[in-house]
Amino acid sequence: MNPQDYAARSAQPEEKIPVSTTTTRQYRDTQVDVKLVLCAVWIAMLFVFAYVDIFGFLRADVLNGRSTARWRPRDSRSTRHS
Repeated sequence: MNPQDYAARSAQPEEKIPVSTTTTRQYRDTQVDVKLVLCAVWIAMLFVFAYVDIFGFLRADVLNGRSTARWRPRDSRSTRHS
């Protein structure tokens, strides 16, 4: 393509594309397999459990070695043996 043809082509007015905003669309419900839904729910629950487990260890009291639950191991001398 020579430069004169290119210049003549670009000098033409742009083509106007009609835009219609009054079109209506028909949406239809699609059937989703029950196994697929159950699989998606199962995967989502696994992510929730992983989120809770991972970020549960990042609490400040766990990282500092302090726990809100104050439990002590039982003293072996305080148990009664028969």
